[in-house]
Amino acid sequence: MLKMAPQVVPLASNVSPRHRERAPGPSWRGRLLGLLSHSGVAAIFDQGIVSAANFATSVIIGRYGSVDDLGVYFLVLSVLYFARGIQDQIVSGPYTIYAPRRDEAQIPRYTGSVLAHQMLFSAGTVIALLGMWLAMVLGAIQPELTPSLLMLAGVVPFLLLREFIRRLSFARFQVKAVILVDLLVSITQVGALIVFAWDGQISIPAVYLAMGLACAVAAGGWFAMRVQPVVFSAANVLTDWRENWKFGRWALAGQLVGCSAPLVLPWLVAAGHGAAAAGLMAACNTLVGVANTFVLGFCNYLAPKAAQAYVDGGTRDMLRVLLKAVAVFTFCIGGFSLAALVAGDSILVGVYGADYAGGGLIFALYAFAMWANSLKMVAGNGLWAIDRPQVNFIADVASLVVSIIAAVIFVPLWGVFGAALATLTANSLDAMIRFLVLGYSLQRLRPAPLPA
Repeated sequence: MLKMAPQVVPLASNVSPRHRERAPGPSWRGRLLGLLSHSGVAAIFDQGIVSAANFATSVIIGRYGSVDDLGVYFLVLSVLYFARGIQDQIVSGPYTIYAPRRDEAQIPRYTGSVLAHQMLFSAGTVIALLGMWLAMVLGAIQPELTPSLLMLAGVVPFLLLREFIRRLSFARFQVKAVILVDLLVSITQVGALIVFAWDGQISIPAVYLAMGLACAVAAGGWFAMRVQPVVFSAANVLTDWRENWKFGRWALAGQLVGCSAPLVLPWLVAAGHGAAAAGLMAACNTLVGVANTFVLGFCNYLAPKAAQAYVDGGTRDMLRVLLKAVAVFTFCIGGFSLAALVAGDSILVGVYGADYAGGGLIFALYAFAMWANSLKMVAGNGLWAIDRPQVNFIADVASLVVSIIAAVIFVPLWGVFGAALATLTANSLDAMIRFLVLGYSLQRLRPAPLPA
């Protein structure tokens, strides 16, 4: 690989990546296995740790609490995921794309700037959650949620900081550090919940307290290990924000549009069919999270890999990475979806109990929706790698429109089943549009001629 230039690569859209002479590559099978080796497998293993903790948390609530408790946990979790998604787009995402374009000597100051951005975002999130809690208290809206929402406001800085550390480390391919952090979080969180369950003290505020304390301990350990050098420079914080915002504003717009339906659907189901229906929705989504473990873990590796491939070898290298990712997801997540279609109800009852019987088809629909989601993430990572986050917005708008129409029609009629059907429809359309837009964008790229 060619040595990075000592200055930041300009971010204009007409700048072409570096090209280099390449020896004949390995076979397709060898490249496919190569994508799954080393850092890729480590990233998937790490996501398995995270998802196992989330799965264990859900099962403990489902077994030692009620279906309504699981619904409340899921509704509050959707708010956390929404905030975390915004952070990914405006803080972590630009770092993932632009860090490979900077000289190594500049990385510590750039990291310090992005960490400052994350702290400011966390403060804003706390204020927003307190405002949401106050509005619900004054309006007497779903009072069963307010204690958990208040607890989330108290611990959300630690939850967001843990996720920021993960993204930062993945961007620098420091997967071992991520694994150590997530192991510490998972052991602490699940251990605390087991103690609560043993004493019969399981409550949703207690669950979020355990999550926050676990993340605080792990984040402190990460800073103590000094895995990633951080240098704060007040002069750079605003300059780097302006640079990152050029990317982040479009990624944020896509996030707000694309995640509006997933955020609203659980609340819509709970409002029309009760917290127990939201609990069934949570159980199905948690089981689908087994497949999502692989998707998120692989994409944690795919995003920086595609960005680096584009910088090093242009669109040809990047497309190789994306096509192999499509093959991997089709085999793994497609196979999981078929298994859910055949034995979904038995799995659901076996994990959560007889109260969740009859949800097998819903589980299967969410599994196929996850398959479509994995494919749209592949195309989205390609658009990020070529510095075209704004064109993701087209697919996100179309997906939102379809989600709204489908939710308005399906959810009042069929409840959780309708929400699953709306999710599958929107994700499938989103994936198709992203690949079409990616193909069009790549055709319009004109790399500069190689030097003589």
